[in-house]
Amino acid sequence: MRIAIVWWWAAWMMCMAWLVQAWLWSHVTLFEKNKVLGAKVAITWWGRCNVTTGLYKKQDILPKYIRGSDRFSYAYKQFSAKQTYKRFEQQWCQLKIEKDMRVFPISNKSKDVIDVFDNFARHIDCHLGEWVIDISKVWDEFIIVTDKQKEKQKEKKTYSFDKVVICVGGNAYRHTGSTWDWYTRAEKLWHNVTQLGPSLSSFLTQETWIHRCSWVSFANAWLIRKNDTQQQSVSWPFLCTHFGFSGPVAFVLAAHCAFEAITKEEPFSIFLKPDSQKSISDWDKILVSLCHDYPKKQIQTVLWSVLPKSFVQELCAMIGENFWEQQASQISRIDRQQLAGLLGNGIPLTLIGRRPWDEFVTAWWVATTHINPKTMESTICPWLFFGWEVLDIDGVTGGYNLQVARSTWMLAAHTLSQ
Repeated sequence: MRIAIVWWWAAWMMCMAWLVQAWLWSHVTLFEKNKVLGAKVAITWWGRCNVTTGLYKKQDILPKYIRGSDRFSYAYKQFSAKQTYKRFEQQWCQLKIEKDMRVFPISNKSKDVIDVFDNFARHIDCHLGEWVIDISKVWDEFIIVTDKQKEKQKEKKTYSFDKVVICVGGNAYRHTGSTWDWYTRAEKLWHNVTQLGPSLSSFLTQETWIHRCSWVSFANAWLIRKNDTQQQSVSWPFLCTHFGFSGPVAFVLAAHCAFEAITKEEPFSIFLKPDSQKSISDWDKILVSLCHDYPKKQIQTVLWSVLPKSFVQELCAMIGENFWEQQASQISRIDRQQLAGLLGNGIPLTLIGRRPWDEFVTAWWVATTHINPKTMESTICPWLFFGWEVLDIDGVTGGYNLQVARSTWMLAAHTLSQ
């Protein structure tokens, strides 16, 4: 059997590794847009490369998926996060579980993860820098047409295969080769493409004070969305940026509101609590204590002991123009309670957009109603396999989406090797 794998993502890693270990490497051809392997893997988590999650139990894992947990259940049972951890360590990539239960290489270098699969890739036919521009099925064969830049000229080639594995990403981080052109090709192979949404993305804000606090972070922030009928909240590390905010808490929020319209014309309102553990009452007590202990110091200086400096400056400006220079003993009860209210109840933020092409995951894609959850093979186009980001399965940040990649493609590879 001649097997074609389209593009080298986290999903394809596991598939390729299994096929090589099953002595099928002479039959496998990889088509990769980039001239090197692992472009998207290399940038995950600022070059550290999250591998999976440290949560192993199925009942703990499945609730982390915003969409598609029922369709992922079987795949996870067959290849769990614990098995992923063991598989990487067996390939001499030592891992660690951090406090938030994410799993990284001990070295904190994505290169260690890429090297594991580079070793396997040496055994197969790798076509680097070669784009798949068309795919069709004629009788029992898949016909793939590629385009490759060669000496300032594009060179088209045509290949035929018995089986095809689609491991392309969604529409995120386009410079790594993750673009939407495969949506139409999936439809050409008779599959329905669902509504698409950007998940695990950063946000643009209308408020400019947060831009001036760029690189200020809060280890355990709380974002709250309030409306007439309900209140939603997420808690995780938060990072102020020159355009708005990012960090794990932004990615979790993005997963929950992937299909919400967020634009200047349709803004999205939330509230930011710098510390999810502290209420208005807690902050009021802290402020009373600080003002009592340092009565002669400016309130700005007093607040520096509990909050980042640039954030304190912007926070004081929200109370009044010259509030920052008042002595701690002179601030009024009303001002103190207003300050406690902003910190304990939330500072209002207006989201006016997502950072363009910034999402790590595209929510939804190929409808899993036409994919066998026990093999990852298409039920309407035999010998065509899909997995992870091309499926309508996605979760919050923390390694859960990567585990979908590991689990679904181990299923696909097992089917291919039989």
